[in-house]
This record gives sequence, structure tokens and C-alpha cells, in this order.
Amino acid sequence: TADDPAYELRNRHLANQSIHLLLILSNHFTNDAHRNPYRLALLHFTDTQGK
Repeated sequence: TADDPAYELRNRHLANQSIHLLLILSNHFTNDAHRNPYRLALLHFTDTQGK
């Protein structure tokens, strides 16, 4: 359940791993000749649900 400390720790660990993966993918290409689709997606992300 959500009140279980082990459950919260697992979710926090998953969140940390997820953000690390996003950072790695978005910073993978440093050459301007190749466009990084992950970086483009993060930089051009817009909230379409609020409209």
C-alpha cells in the first residue's frame, strides 16, 4: 500500500531511475549534425490537455 515505507522507497527509486534515463537519452548526442529526437521532444513539449 501507499503507507508502506518499502513501497514509497521502491517508487522513489523508480522515479530516480526514470529521470536519469531521460537525462542520458536527451544528452546522448553532442554532434550538431545528428538531431537527438529525445532532446527535441523534451524541448518542444507542450501541454495539450490544458487547452
